[in-house]
Amino acid sequence: MPVVTPGSRLRDDLYSLYLVALSWLVLPVYGKALALVLPSNTPMFTRWLDVVVAGTALAAVWWGVQGGPLVVSRAAVIYELGSPASRLGVLLPRLLRQALTGAVFAAVGGAVLLAINGGASDGVSDAAAVSAVCATTVAAIVFQGALWLVVIHGESGPRLALGIAGAASPLAVIGVVASGGSLSDPAGIGTLAASTTVSGVLAAIALRWTPVEQLWRRATALDSIRSAMQTFDFQRVLLDLRRAGDRPLPGRLTLARSWMPLPLWRQMASMQHSATRHAVRLAAVTVALAAIVFFADAREGLVLLAIAACAGFLAFELSGALAATADQSVFVVHYPRGSGPVLRGQLITMVGLTLGVAAIAVGWQWSSTSPEVFSVLVLCGYGALGAALQARLGSPNLGAYVDVLGPSAIGPLLWARAMFGPAVAFVGTVALFHGVLHRTAETWHGWATVLLAPAAVAIIVVTWPLEKKAPQ
Repeated sequence: MPVVTPGSRLRDDLYSLYLVALSWLVLPVYGKALALVLPSNTPMFTRWLDVVVAGTALAAVWWGVQGGPLVVSRAAVIYELGSPASRLGVLLPRLLRQALTGAVFAAVGGAVLLAINGGASDGVSDAAAVSAVCATTVAAIVFQGALWLVVIHGESGPRLALGIAGAASPLAVIGVVASGGSLSDPAGIGTLAASTTVSGVLAAIALRWTPVEQLWRRATALDSIRSAMQTFDFQRVLLDLRRAGDRPLPGRLTLARSWMPLPLWRQMASMQHSATRHAVRLAAVTVALAAIVFFADAREGLVLLAIAACAGFLAFELSGALAATADQSVFVVHYPRGSGPVLRGQLITMVGLTLGVAAIAVGWQWSSTSPEVFSVLVLCGYGALGAALQARLGSPNLGAYVDVLGPSAIGPLLWARAMFGPAVAFVGTVALFHGVLHRTAETWHGWATVLLAPAAVAIIVVTWPLEKKAPQ
């Protein structure tokens, strides 16, 4: 049996970094290919990036409220954190690995987004600058999340001093953005690097007082997360992480009322156990959507992708009731008219609520000559259909798939299931871009068909009765 040594672990990490470096060079090529499908040339790209970076301070605080970035196994909590061993020695390597992993993925993602927006004008220097901004920002978020976990949930240690220092650390970055400077310049990157370093040092200090009970609550979800990752069930991963962080507040808030139609009652009942956190997330996405529509040009492909991403997060937040209905297929015998009407009611309610929140975000700009606002509503509708698809498909039944298709087809099938919902939303985004925002007299009929076809497929799959569904 092979023995895992520090040297072998280091070799694995170096090989992973080597693969990431290759991806950094190759993936922007695919970004340019995507730019042919959704052309974009937003001159304010770096400025928008600076604004997003400045807003990550609030995201880090919220992450700390939710339980922070650290996810350790139950065995590690019991035998390592429950022993006299230093919490810093146990948790710091995990935190550094998470920060490094997030940073390298963010670096590649930043280079791809720049390529979609038209690419760099002078070789790789622009891509390197954007990647450096993205990498340092994500690393800082991870460190700040761990810091605020201790500040908010800790019961001992210099919490006030850590909180003041932690709040002061990103202020320099915010100051650069507020003064009109660019974080992609050498001075801006240096400021980001300094802020990230300070955040890492503060996080390392704070780890000594990490509340173990918070890590235990998240550790209980780790086994389920690992199982979901093996089957590419990304929705289940997000749900498990969210359930580990969401806790009912003292005093039950009743959202579901007896006078509500049954589909709406189910929707409210699925959200009321953590209504405050649902409200915060919905408000954050609504504000982001309104800001994108107000400040950016919705005719740009990159802006449409950002709107589609907001629509996906918004719809995912409202997909709990439909997911619960699909997961409890054993209860179909209790539906007098079958599960079809139940699924249709949940889908209509989910799409209606998604469009309602989108209308709140952009309705103040509505007019008969505002195709951009109409496009936002269409994208939110597609986001709702994509999230509904993922909720309806639920977790895969590997045994049934192996019996029907054989082991060789499992990998492609799992990826197809995982990408089904996002693919519907992406096809709708491309069709909207070419068929509505940039339509031509010769092709708009075809694009209109493309726009309606994925929506029809999604509706049929989502509302397919549970009693007759194929094995999953």
